[in-house]
Amino acid sequence: MFADEIHAPLVYAGQQHVPYATVSDAAAHQAITAVSASKAWNLGRAQVRATGLQPRAGPQPLARNRPFRRQQHRHPGVVAHTAAWSAGDAWLRDVLAYLQGNRDLLGQLLRERLPQVGCIQPQGTYLAWLDCRALPLDCAPHLFFRRHAQVAMTDGAECGEGGQGHVRFNFAMPSRCWWKRPNAWPPRSPRCRYLPRQPQRHQPKCT
Repeated sequence: MFADEIHAPLVYAGQQHVPYATVSDAAAHQAITAVSASKAWNLGRAQVRATGLQPRAGPQPLARNRPFRRQQHRHPGVVAHTAAWSAGDAWLRDVLAYLQGNRDLLGQLLRERLPQVGCIQPQGTYLAWLDCRALPLDCAPHLFFRRHAQVAMTDGAECGEGGQGHVRFNFAMPSRCWWKRPNAWPPRSPRCRYLPRQPQRHQPKCT
């Protein structure tokens, strides 16, 4: 079992990340855990990831996953990750405070302007899962919001079975962006009574 835990440092106050390998002996026996500073310290281009095995797992999991062994790391990335993990606590505290403000603002805007959209407040990371199934849309919600509000989100269907009618929203952005186009939130369309119509250019088709 490959446990991608590169978002693990991004946990909000009062919450705790539970590593998959600590859930049970069976999990520890089969877990290959990936950790990285790429998300919390914005080092995605550094291309560094640490892959860990529990002692009881033995070498077999990596032997069956040769691509992991062939990956190369860049020296500047190793230096950057070392600095992040050893001296980056102040950065992480500031990032978490900023992200929590954005998370709370998203919840406020949804309650005030799009109460039909469901959202469980994330306990960590900067990705919100929005349930748009109560909106009377004539196309997938990620296409609707891209067309009428110029807001790009991930199609929930791409995230796995059961994701239809949902979108994944990344709120790791400067907070000023939330108010850059105040008339664009919520988007409105003659096909959605909940959502004034905005003139758009290069609108993707709802197909």
